[in-house]
Amino acid sequence: MVIKFNSAKHRSFMRFLVSALIVCVSLENLKVLDIIGAALKPVHFVMIIASAYCFMFKKKHATDIFVGMMFLIIPVFPLTRINDINEWFKSYMIYFIICVFMMTALRYVIAEMQLNYSYHLKLLVYIIAFVEVLGIIQFICMNFFGYFFLQNFWGSFQFHFNSFGESNGFLRAYSLFHEPSFFALVCNTSLAILLFLNNDLFSTRKKVFLILLSLISVVCSIAVSGIVISMVLIVLYLLLKSKRPEKILFYLIIAFMAFLAIWFFTDLLDPLDRIADELQTEGTSGYERMVTPFLYVEKVFEHYPIFGRGLGQEGDVDLIGIIGRYTGIQNSLIGIVSTFGLSVLFFYIPAIVYSIRKTKENRFWLILLVNIIGIYASTGAWCSLDTFLFLVLTVAVGAVPKHDLKSN
Repeated sequence: MVIKFNSAKHRSFMRFLVSALIVCVSLENLKVLDIIGAALKPVHFVMIIASAYCFMFKKKHATDIFVGMMFLIIPVFPLTRINDINEWFKSYMIYFIICVFMMTALRYVIAEMQLNYSYHLKLLVYIIAFVEVLGIIQFICMNFFGYFFLQNFWGSFQFHFNSFGESNGFLRAYSLFHEPSFFALVCNTSLAILLFLNNDLFSTRKKVFLILLSLISVVCSIAVSGIVISMVLIVLYLLLKSKRPEKILFYLIIAFMAFLAIWFFTDLLDPLDRIADELQTEGTSGYERMVTPFLYVEKVFEHYPIFGRGLGQEGDVDLIGIIGRYTGIQNSLIGIVSTFGLSVLFFYIPAIVYSIRKTKENRFWLILLVNIIGIYASTGAWCSLDTFLFLVLTVAVGAVPKHDLKSN
């Protein structure tokens, strides 16, 4: 028997699903239960439910199904030589959810975002603003009152113990997340969305306040990658906003002076001073993060050029082994190449074509693109629904044409 819902119920449930996805941004460090050594988070359940619902009750699109099936098959080809089957299987389960979501639900998530753009966008920005306020309060409490506000907040349902660390004499804020760098990525996502918007969804005063809130939160995280991404987003916005060459030059000068002021009069960018030396010194943090990923890729192309190392294959499990201090690559853009080899072109070429098309439609889409590149470049966890959620929401936010960006 085919179950049918009327249009109002369809729209209501899709609105609920997209809202739930947005709420999941703040629940990265919350797990619901463990199955076979893998933690299931709210985002897992929401994406699975969304995929199942859209598959059963929404129109199937042949192109989506074909592309999704192709992506599902690619990681299976190197299976005969995979040694760590357990890690391959666990990674493939996450990869499976990602692919199925893309071929069943993504189209309808985008459509729902377009239909109720004002509601969903405000919900996303305000939820992030909430965790930003918590992060700022946390930074003040930890550093000036010795009170570790929000530490292990989720109790027995916490996914990871909080790893915050200390930098330049300050304890780093992480808000509700497992570590400061992830907190910075969340804040920069809000910053990118606010800079992307060219409408009256927020008043000028409120928009400026929300942008400053995101910037302050990134500074409280003391995440170098997050601070750099914030600076790049602001400079890019100023360049895109200007229509006159002299204004572009002026903005560049102001941005450069601001960069120098931060560099010389604060300790926030001290880690950047070490980068040049570290890139040439094996075993240093800079070398491990910037050089060893390419050494991994070089060795992968030497031994497994077509289909790469395979899903979940890290450490001393094959001919690649361990290069440097890290068993894997701390950069998803490069890590995906290592995982899939030349078959990565099936992923990257469509992404590049889509990005070019969206940028032609609205040049401010570059802001969203740069933020996504920054997210994937600063974390090695590309096969993660937490990271994938950023991509889904960014694509959904950027899908509405520029002339339709009006508050409802």
